[in-house]
Amino acid sequence: MRLVMPTFLHFEFSHLAMVLILEISIGTLLETIMGKIRFAAFFVFTALGSQIFAAAVSPYYSVGGDGFVFACIGGCFAVVAVYWPKIVAEECQKICLLFMMVLVLVVALLLLTSESAMSGRYLTSYQISHPDFWAIFSGFLYGLFSAFWILPQKLKDGNKWRTREVVFVSIGLIASILMTILCLINLFNDTPEKFWYMTEAPEAKN
Repeated sequence: MRLVMPTFLHFEFSHLAMVLILEISIGTLLETIMGKIRFAAFFVFTALGSQIFAAAVSPYYSVGGDGFVFACIGGCFAVVAVYWPKIVAEECQKICLLFMMVLVLVVALLLLTSESAMSGRYLTSYQISHPDFWAIFSGFLYGLFSAFWILPQKLKDGNKWRTREVVFVSIGLIASILMTILCLINLFNDTPEKFWYMTEAPEAKN
């Protein structure tokens, strides 16, 4: 449950509303590029992957779809990288697009961390980590690398493999699989005391 439910659980309505607004505004753009089936696969892989990563390195519960929000932002960076030669714009406009993506990343980070500060005391008392830095960090990485191989690409030109596209797909697959394997090894081979939440229910601290 620790690896699945945090994506759908939020500590209050303001947190849920903030995550939904960011997911709709950024995710809708990404879905139009990927298509429904690919975007569904992107959601499952990045949401689960970010929680596996966070659970493997943090001894706390987690709440919120923050990891998937930043996966969408990472996916948008991947779109710019993968389709860079196909973007119909001058080089300076492409660079401005990258700066806009960085701005979106910073704004999303500030919004989710500032509005979560109000409930910091409550979350700490129940051993819940929010904002979950590791879910945010890993969500961005999973979104970036998984989009490399999930995004529609033309891998062949006739009978010849297109080197650029193959490189992106290879990097994305290798990085995604390697991160997941390392996190799973760390998660299930570590001491049980570190990951007490896998088998125990949280108790409020006095």
